[in-house]
Amino acid sequence: MQETSVQQAQKRLASLYSSNAIGRAGNEWLGRVTEHFATLQQRSGPVLNWHEPQASVDDAASLLHDRVSHPDDLEDWIPRFRQLVEQILARGQNLHHPRYIGHQVPASIPIAAFFDALGAMTNQVMAIYEMGPWSTSVERAMIEQLGREIGYPNGSFAGLITNGGSLANLTALLTARNVAVENSWRDGIGDSSQLAFVVQNDVHYCVTRTAGILGIGTNQIVKIPVDDRRKMRVDLLDETLSQLRSSGKTVVAVAAGACSTPIGAFDPLNDIADVCERHGVWLHVDAAHGGGAMMSERHKHLVAGLNRADSVVWDAHKMLFMPALCAFAFYKNKAHRFVAFEQDAPYLFDPTNPGIAEYDSGTMTV
Repeated sequence: MQETSVQQAQKRLASLYSSNAIGRAGNEWLGRVTEHFATLQQRSGPVLNWHEPQASVDDAASLLHDRVSHPDDLEDWIPRFRQLVEQILARGQNLHHPRYIGHQVPASIPIAAFFDALGAMTNQVMAIYEMGPWSTSVERAMIEQLGREIGYPNGSFAGLITNGGSLANLTALLTARNVAVENSWRDGIGDSSQLAFVVQNDVHYCVTRTAGILGIGTNQIVKIPVDDRRKMRVDLLDETLSQLRSSGKTVVAVAAGACSTPIGAFDPLNDIADVCERHGVWLHVDAAHGGGAMMSERHKHLVAGLNRADSVVWDAHKMLFMPALCAFAFYKNKAHRFVAFEQDAPYLFDPTNPGIAEYDSGTMTV
């Protein structure tokens, strides 16, 4: 008897979710990746497998259109799976090659990627605690440990993990905007010409981009010049904040760098914190690139004063050698972790159960 379309669909789904399929594909993947790493460690082959952009797009489109004829048959789609794995390894940049250099993204620790894959396979969505209880717990434990490395006192700070430094900076600076401009989440910011966003001249583009996203406006960005070592001129910061206050402007935040992307300069954070505290201004430090220096006895002096910042961003996929993208956003005052987003979604978030609600990541990040 001929199978119905429903029976065919059920058969395909059963094949895709079968333990046999997972085992076969997993063995194929692991064997090919192991071979690839062994080849790289012999310094064989190029670091960058260069192809012209449109040629790569055309090749990718061709692969997508080349479908397997019997998706419910392992012997049909396992070779196809192998081909796709081969293409990823053959057409990408080999960051684990000993001759790789030139970009500010390191070769991730390979075994860490296994956990990344495991999280993807088990699909631990963390908007609410119930949907990813263990992932949420691990995130909270990591935040507490790394926050202490920054120097924040136990129990005083909070933080979250985001999908990259750009989102972490946006989230932290949204919090700063909501603190500086009362009711701005609900009512908007009104006349943005009365606002100012003060940044170090070499700050990463994602930091200045937030001015446009948050409605502050890029015209309200005030850049502080740097010295001959490309560090923020603290004397000019002090002078600028005084001038802005005299003109009636509200300073949303001061953004410093640790370190700057163009040259790797670390701003004098203690001196900057002194000025910000004197003027009552939120200090944000983009330590996406250089935050890892705090883990080194030899280099942690470069980030001295980081614990005085109201918010800090730190990328794990930089000097912690984790798979991209993974970034931390920290708040010196733990009460600020719920300030960025003031949503009302009773179908998902239950404020009547605060013991659980405070672990709902969706209340703290996009």
